[in-house]
Amino acid sequence: MLSLRNKILLAFFCIFAFACQSTKKFHIKTFHIENQELHTIEVASNRVKQECLFLDAEAENKWRHQFLIFVLSDNNQVFEIAHSINMDKESCMEQITKIEKILKSEPDIKLCVRDNLKKKDSTGGSWEEKVDFASLGIHQVGYDSLTFDTICNSKKCYGDNSAWTYTCPGFAKQ
Repeated sequence: MLSLRNKILLAFFCIFAFACQSTKKFHIKTFHIENQELHTIEVASNRVKQECLFLDAEAENKWRHQFLIFVLSDNNQVFEIAHSINMDKESCMEQITKIEKILKSEPDIKLCVRDNLKKKDSTGGSWEEKVDFASLGIHQVGYDSLTFDTICNSKKCYGDNSAWTYTCPGFAKQ
């Protein structure tokens, strides 16, 4: 009878231990391909924030917008990801709408970004200093800006250049 009680206690302990384990909501892999760094980021959709930043480009005699994605890691570090070119407001908002559909349709997404991954120094180099992730809090941008290539869930991908979809390891045009 004592061994049955020990087995029950062991089973209870195992269930309790595994139930208390938190699942990873962020994972990044880096690939060195043809003199460039590509990064794939797997993250929970609620850890992604988009923004169209309004830029005053009077020297060009135009008003432009910069599309940005901010990703919050498990240890609350913010990665900033920017579209490679500035765009008009309508194009920027259209991109936000397309990506929002991907974010809302599934709990996890995968991003492909490029450029060297390096910590931001204290002199700036970021579009935003802090980002509000609503219920996840306000967090400091910790890395220099990366360039956006592609975002995917299990059924759909979107990228600013469909040819780049093939350059991202593990990504396929859908």
